[in-house]
Amino acid sequence: MERREDQCKLWDSEDYLDLDSFNTNVFFEILLTQSLAVTTKLSQFKEELKSIYFKLLEELASLRDLWVAKMCVPDGGKPCSEALREAYMKVKEEAEEEIRCRKHRAAEYEESLNREINLLTQHLKHEEEHWVAFNSALRDVVRQVEMLDEVLSGEELGSNSKPEHRRLLSLIEAAIEKLTSMVAKENHRLTQWGLLGEGTGAGLLNKEKTKVLPKDELVEPSGSLKTEEVLHQDLATSLLMPNRDATMIVANRSMKSASPDHFLHPGTGKLLPIAGNVGFDPIKSKLIPMVDLVSGEIQHHLDLPIFSFVPYPICPETGLPGRMNLPVLQLEKVFKFGGLMQDPITGMEVPILAITAHPQTGQWLTLGGTYLNPLTGMVTPLEIGGPMKAQESGKTVPILGVSLDNNTGLVLPLGGLQGPSGDLLLPGDPFVEPLSGKMARMQGLSLQQDKVVPHAGGYQVMLEANVLIAQTLVVKALQKYKVSIGKDLSSTGTLPKSLEGPEEAMKTALAHHLDYLMYQLQNLEKQRDGASRVKRTGGKLGMIQYLNTEFWISAVFGMKIPDPGSSELMVPVLGVECDWKTGQPIPLAGVTEDADGKGLVPITIGFRAIDPITGEMGPVIGAQINPWTKAVLPVVQSQGCLPRENVDPDLLAALVKELMARRAYWHSQREKEQEIFKEVDHLSRDILDAAKEGKIGKFWFREKLKAADKICHLLESSSVQEGQRQVGRDLTVLGNPERSLWLRVDKDEKEQEAKVQLLLRKTLEKLAHFLRKTQLDDHRIEMQLKEAERHWNRNSRTREAIREKFRKTP
Repeated sequence: MERREDQCKLWDSEDYLDLDSFNTNVFFEILLTQSLAVTTKLSQFKEELKSIYFKLLEELASLRDLWVAKMCVPDGGKPCSEALREAYMKVKEEAEEEIRCRKHRAAEYEESLNREINLLTQHLKHEEEHWVAFNSALRDVVRQVEMLDEVLSGEELGSNSKPEHRRLLSLIEAAIEKLTSMVAKENHRLTQWGLLGEGTGAGLLNKEKTKVLPKDELVEPSGSLKTEEVLHQDLATSLLMPNRDATMIVANRSMKSASPDHFLHPGTGKLLPIAGNVGFDPIKSKLIPMVDLVSGEIQHHLDLPIFSFVPYPICPETGLPGRMNLPVLQLEKVFKFGGLMQDPITGMEVPILAITAHPQTGQWLTLGGTYLNPLTGMVTPLEIGGPMKAQESGKTVPILGVSLDNNTGLVLPLGGLQGPSGDLLLPGDPFVEPLSGKMARMQGLSLQQDKVVPHAGGYQVMLEANVLIAQTLVVKALQKYKVSIGKDLSSTGTLPKSLEGPEEAMKTALAHHLDYLMYQLQNLEKQRDGASRVKRTGGKLGMIQYLNTEFWISAVFGMKIPDPGSSELMVPVLGVECDWKTGQPIPLAGVTEDADGKGLVPITIGFRAIDPITGEMGPVIGAQINPWTKAVLPVVQSQGCLPRENVDPDLLAALVKELMARRAYWHSQREKEQEIFKEVDHLSRDILDAAKEGKIGKFWFREKLKAADKICHLLESSSVQEGQRQVGRDLTVLGNPERSLWLRVDKDEKEQEAKVQLLLRKTLEKLAHFLRKTQLDDHRIEMQLKEAERHWNRNSRTREAIREKFRKTP
């Protein structure tokens, strides 16, 4: 009842709250869903606000320039000549046109990066689903084995325990078959044909061309050459390569002459192109296949990566190796996910993109270099994923591989290859491997017979194969245990020891694979952020004064302007700084002494110059202003080593502390989850026993559910405590990128953890609801049986009385 303005209003029946059917967990589930939706919406609003803010800054920055163009007079009112005004208008128009072109090129490049990031994100999602499903099934098997050990731990099997251990054995066998099918399905999804016992590539025919030679007739189990009839071992690379008169058979069953740029895969016995399918192992200093890995030992490469191998160009006329100016590999400059080398042209330190071997000396040489970046117009180190202009379409696309120019010896970036549908081919896209006709996943591009083609080999493929090989070893350990326990029931407790090695190898392989995928994803996101910045600004750094006038023009990075100094040279803009005295922007553009003593030259990135402070010679990597003389000076890379920031000890200590805290927390949470699963397993066994004995109606499940419910409360309270710890952290030592990544990880972890805890709570509630319903049904059936028995007894007495009456009737 509700009183309004001295009147009483009766509530309708629809207005009453049904407190009996109110469920707290369902309420909080709805609340969690709504809060996540609100958080997502706020995040979208934040991004939209950031975009509006940047657009507003651009509009404000260009207002002054628009005013000058509109009024067509200098800002300070100083008179200037008509020639100077025309030169200003020409530079101004060139700057505006360059900004428009760069925005267009950056938009094309950003579109390709967005699709590449989407492909990698989808791949990560599929891999995560497989890892979660496999680990969940593995934990189920381990729990069932522990229960079986408990059943078989007695000296003799009783009559009651025999059916139970048979049931557990059947469950273990079904779970192992499930794990086996999971691995096989993932092998097919990742097109790991080597692990499936097949392999890509062409078959090698015998000399008579009557049959395809199997691997056993070509290669020894150790990987060495078994016959020289159709193969030989290259001295420089140690690869098994086809002879000149060798013939191979391809997917359409046609025969072709084996190409000299192919090799025999020692694991599958198939011929494949060297470029894109062979990698250099810096630990063993040898070449290994990067595709179609076969079951066996896991390739552990935790410290150094596997570099793609590019064959050294051979002159077709003379048969001699071409002249290439490539630096020798230096292992001290190789780190976990890459390496550094010195560009032979500019002397700048650049990433190692591939390795080649000199055919005569056998030296390992590095491929890398610099090129003209289409987004900046300046010399930039070549890197995988960087922007380049496609030759066919003219669009700006990511670099997906490198090769060597046979004529010039220069490192060529590869990209812009289109698929049959006309769309750009990117890593992760499917394509048909031409020699075998099998589907493969593109990992990059290579140059084969002067033609850009996709390849399926790569470091990521090796890491994926390592994880699958480790999972296969885990399944084999389980199968071995099943066979041993089937022969001898007394061999209990042997699984943990036999499973320890394969499981640890699986965790290590998975961690390394995840590290590499995260490294790739972060690189792509950095490149996309750079493309978005150029798309938004067009490379515009701000507004600067034109020469010594009061006219203002847009300062575009790399754009050439008349030297603000005394020379008459055109110099590129390498940045804009603010004069701390006047507050006016100063362009970082000027001239310096030529390193070879040829006079003044523009300060340009990649050109060799003399450092005005140290006197050392090296490539220019930037510009700076002398605060006392206001002169623009070059920043020179000294002694072939780029300046690197020293690791902040406070930041490192904070990261180590946070990592240790998170590991301890998640280890504790996983142990609690395992305890819940064990309690549910024991409860399931008790339910089955009670049902067999006909005591399900008197089964006190609430007492048995208390333990699992208590652990569930501990999980939730631990989560709250972890949230309080994270709120109280000191994030002042973190920079903006680290803080943003940190907070994003916190958000993702909390969302996933909330879903897991809600699922556990729902599972316990459904189990309790099922038991209540089962007991009610059991009670109802029992009452019906009793009632039927009473009716039967009553009818029996009635029939007996009638029979007695008929007997007494004369």
